Amino acid sequence: MSAPEAFPDSNPPVYGFNVLQQFNGLTSKEKFYAHYMSKYGARIIMRQVSPESESIFDLVIALYKHYSRDLASLIRSSQLSDEDLEFFQEYAATFLSNLGNYRWWYTFAKIAAASEVGDLWERTNTGIYSTEHGSLGYPSEFYLSGYYSQDITEDEISAVQSFLDLKEIRSENTRLTKKTENEEVIFELLVASANTPAFKECRIMGTNSTADGTTLRVVYGDHSEDLARIISCLEKAMEYAANENQTSMIDSYIESFKTGSIEAHKESQRHWVKDTSPSVETNIGFVESLRDPHGVRAEWDGLVAIVNKDKSKKFVEMVERSTEFIAQLPWNGVAAGFEAGERGPFEAQKFLKPDYTSLEVLSFCTSEVWVGINLPNYDDIRESLGFKNVSLDNCMNTSSPTTTYPFILESEVENFRARRPLEFDISTAIHELLGHGSGQLLAETEPGVFNFDHANPPVSPLDGKPISSWYKVGQTFSSVFGRISGAYSECHAECTALFLADNTDIMQLFGCSEEPGNTGFDEVLYTSYLDMANLGLGGLRAYDPNMKQWGQAHSRARFAILRCLLSAPDNFLTLQHTLPDMSDLKIHLDGTKILTHGKPAIGDFLQKLHIYRSTADVKRGTELMETMTAVDDYFLKVGEVVCEKRQPRRLFVQPNTKIVDGEVVLVEYEESCAGIIRSWAEREV
Repeated sequence: MSAPEAFPDSNPPVYGFNVLQQFNGLTSKEKFYAHYMSKYGARIIMRQVSPESESIFDLVIALYKHYSRDLASLIRSSQLSDEDLEFFQEYAATFLSNLGNYRWWYTFAKIAAASEVGDLWERTNTGIYSTEHGSLGYPSEFYLSGYYSQDITEDEISAVQSFLDLKEIRSENTRLTKKTENEEVIFELLVASANTPAFKECRIMGTNSTADGTTLRVVYGDHSEDLARIISCLEKAMEYAANENQTSMIDSYIESFKTGSIEAHKESQRHWVKDTSPSVETNIGFVESLRDPHGVRAEWDGLVAIVNKDKSKKFVEMVERSTEFIAQLPWNGVAAGFEAGERGPFEAQKFLKPDYTSLEVLSFCTSEVWVGINLPNYDDIRESLGFKNVSLDNCMNTSSPTTTYPFILESEVENFRARRPLEFDISTAIHELLGHGSGQLLAETEPGVFNFDHANPPVSPLDGKPISSWYKVGQTFSSVFGRISGAYSECHAECTALFLADNTDIMQLFGCSEEPGNTGFDEVLYTSYLDMANLGLGGLRAYDPNMKQWGQAHSRARFAILRCLLSAPDNFLTLQHTLPDMSDLKIHLDGTKILTHGKPAIGDFLQKLHIYRSTADVKRGTELMETMTAVDDYFLKVGEVVCEKRQPRRLFVQPNTKIVDGEVVLVEYEESCAGIIRSWAEREV
């Protein structure tokens, strides 16, 4: 992390969800359903980030409430400056938007010390000031993670996980700690559940590591108070469910959150997949493992959104034609030596067409507001029942008019700014539906039963030999690929979007045409490649040069694609500068070579990603990602320039719902840092 990355952005752009019109279109019953499904969960995320995050949250809210919601009075009573207030609000808003403290800021101490919340300050000041543990990662001198105690090692985490895999125990809703009792090392697996039964113990065996013979204690009741509150709201939401699928889904949620059962949560997702095009869309639970350094423990997510039926029409048509688009991917159809439209052995022979809707987000309990979602993440459900895609329309195109693009040629910035919203819509749709939705994981689904011809295994297009690896019983993509699974999956999806970026049939669904006044096909295609190159450069912000490690999964994925495009011959894509310090660095893209040079390079890379993923070839898959995301001295210098020219990250102020005179009403807030703080203070989490 560069020094500026440790501080909140100055004057960050703040956006609201602006969902009042859609909310008012709901029936009273639907409003109550949305209201109760939106409640709680934020404190779970804070604990998953760092030990001090929850106390920092309490401190921010206590300061706001202590000064009667008038933070300016704090300045007057403390003899601080208006600038101090501005800094505090930027810190607090950034913290609240991330639900964690992995960005710091120095004058927070002056404000806290001047208040009457000294106890909270004592518990939080080290975490606010310190950059000792500069990023999330495996616990060490430089990193920490809320999923693990600070004294546990990466090797110990791997050993315990190997044992859990052997026992087919899933880890999504757990944390792992290490302690010593009577001079004996004990690992505690903390399971999220409202119920708190007596713990269970067993001996770790069969991992071929130093952990063999040590005690694993399974302790239920992690996040128990929060989950009990969530369950209470779910029970109320069930009274307003629109159909049996929603009722059964909630019933399974309650069972999962009471007992810690992942199987119950999987059952909730089966009902969720079957609940097509509801007016109010929801999904909650321990969902994404992107921030676990080991790639198996999942962060709490809670989404409640309202379907926009008009904007969903293009996605419905895209789903209807999805099989023809999938047939154009490198491992299918003519490109792979099959008949046109024929699927190869690394593709599911039946594509389970998903529900794909455009949503207006009402509430999103998450550390990162996504623009599109493809769920569930359970591989067996995806292959047997399918999945859902959602596009989060009111979170997508929120570019500030003040946003600059320092690495794009000045002569191209105006067109890029105008065309990117449409290009990004198309790219996101392909990414979610076809990037995350295509392919098949070749697996032994139960002892002796395979989802491919095990007696005559398929031939890999990479080496012309029959495959020799596949997923064993109980294994998942995340459990096999571990720490690189997030970046790997996102890289596969992003490459798919770029590979199909020239598909005019898809573009037409989104309004592209060669008619005067419309954005043309070539313009969208060029913008797609330029956008990815620009995002790949920006991805360097997530690289820690001191530890030589990557952070955010999407950033690593996009940098890999940048490296792929730069490797294309004949100067298809180059980074050019004239000044020694690279401060005038610019992207040069030869649009005439996209189909002859750029697309083939992406296709080759995507083919490798796909085959290694499909066959559980974690060795070659890891080597590929490590090679494509290696940061040499040249890119270290580029990364310094990228960090110096970074743009402020966008923040969202979310509305609240409350019951007034027997009806649910929506409360919206000012689009500012102060508005974010007020919204959280009134959320009562």
